[in-house]
Amino acid sequence: MQLTTLLTTLAAAGAALALPTAQTTPTRTLGKRDASQVIQDIMPSSSSCSGRGTECRTAEQAAPYLVKAMQDYSIGTNVEQAGILALVAYESVEMQYSKNLNNAAAGQGTSNMQMGSYNVEYANSISALSSQGLTTSNVLDYVTDDKYNFGTGPWFYSTKCTDAQSQTSGSADSWFQAYMTCVGVSTSAEPSRLTYWDNAKKVFGLS
Repeated sequence: MQLTTLLTTLAAAGAALALPTAQTTPTRTLGKRDASQVIQDIMPSSSSCSGRGTECRTAEQAAPYLVKAMQDYSIGTNVEQAGILALVAYESVEMQYSKNLNNAAAGQGTSNMQMGSYNVEYANSISALSSQGLTTSNVLDYVTDDKYNFGTGPWFYSTKCTDAQSQTSGSADSWFQAYMTCVGVSTSAEPSRLTYWDNAKKVFGLS
């Protein structure tokens, strides 16, 4: 039976469960949890933005935008949603940053910290932004708005990662490695990426 995905969690927004303990068996029926709790279980620091700067967003703030983006870009399987959220958690430091601290001038940023050229391509795909004369120098002024910021992870996966998309029926870990290859990163070089992936697998009942 197909697992319930984040797309169904809005209907259960009032039915959030408590954070699971290490002894809790991961649920495979995520419709009983609300999206903000799912996100917070993957990236615990997203419970609050206290002391985390002005770019920070909490799980509660980000949840509706992430759910909409999953729907808009047809991210319909649990493994894909889990992987995208794990990537967002790592790249944005649990949603603390929307601009790359070292490369913002070149347009690198948003919730998945994608490169400026991708942000320009993403922004040009949105009718409300495509007429703004977008360049890598100004694109972050537009795409870091919450309603666009949380769409970049699903957009990138849906438009760039066709090989990973073809591997969703295999093992979750093999799929994740294919996804990381698409992104251009390595879990061997950056093993802490697997911490968020392990969190996401537990939340989505994939491990």
